Order: sequence, then C-alpha cells, then structure tokens
Amino acid sequence: MANTTEYPASVLFIPPIEPDGLLRDPPTEWKDEIFQGTRVKEDGHILVWLDEVEYPSIPSFVEHLRSCGTKITVPKGKNKGTVHFLHSMAIPDFAYALWGEENQELTVPIGIKKPCSHLKTRNKGDESCVYALWDLSCLIDSKYLKARPTGDKTVCITTRNVVYNVMKPVNVIHPLHYKPGIFMTIDFKLEG
Repeated sequence: MANTTEYPASVLFIPPIEPDGLLRDPPTEWKDEIFQGTRVKEDGHILVWLDEVEYPSIPSFVEHLRSCGTKITVPKGKNKGTVHFLHSMAIPDFAYALWGEENQELTVPIGIKKPCSHLKTRNKGDESCVYALWDLSCLIDSKYLKARPTGDKTVCITTRNVVYNVMKPVNVIHPLHYKPGIFMTIDFKLEG
C-alpha cells in the first residue's frame, strides 16, 4: 500500500505540451493499491490516476495533453514537485505484432520526437513499450473509445476528448490483459 495523505487542494494547469522526454518507456508497473483521483505520497510526489471514462487509453490522455493541456489538483502551498500519471492499462501483458518487419524498430506516434528502440513484436513477458499503446488502443473494448477502420491497416480512434489515427496491429495473442503503471512524469514549479 502506498503511503499517501489527504490534503487541501489547489489547481495546477499544464498547458498544451509535447510529451517528448516525459513519457516513461517502458512504463513502471504499479504494484500498490489502485485508487481514484490524486494522492500525495509521503515523499511529496503527486500521483494522478487517470479516469478510464475520461481517458480510456494512455494515448487518449497524451493526445489531449498535446492539444489542450490539462488541470490537476496539487496540495495548497506546494510550489514545486513531481507529478506521476498512472493508468490501469499502462503495460500490455500479452504478445503482439505491429505493422513492419519483425525485427524493425517501432515507429513513434506522429509528432512525438523521442526515439524508441523497441521492436514491433513483443512476446508476453518482454519489456513493454509506451509507444506501442497508440496502435494497441484500437483493441480496447470500451464504450468511451470508438475504433473505426479507415483503411486496410489504419484505424481512427475517437474518445470524448480527442481523435487520432493508428495502425491496426497485425497479430495479437488473446486474452488482452494490462497491468497498471506509471507512464508519464512531469516536474512542475509554480511562479509567484
């Protein structure tokens, strides 16, 4: 169980940003209790567990952050610190193959510059890749995420907040099971 405390909150606005250098690749598995909302650990780090209704996938949050920014609650009086973003579907615990040659490196989503050295194929138990979550998001079974084929290999993803395009995975070994994890970390400093 994570050591967390309750606190009076204020709002921190994170303007639209590119996630380069903020995404954790691979995501860090979360083995403590699952919670909702925002918590503050005893070490002062802020944990934000994303709501799956608002953000049914990690890419839906990142794409929204890129275009609109987001608001999070932070403890009143906390002028600087680190925010860790968590999601219940951060780490695919299944094998998959994405479009491309078997030993080809994964291409990162459009507009994200950070290189990725993970391969397009993954066996169950292999290290996870945060960038693969874009293409894998078209497999999510949620009433809050709609995947519409736009071609033989492409899919348009629509959520309450964003629309983005992905490549449909070539092969996936079922069942689709994910582990929760930390997928993004942002340091902040409030002015004034």
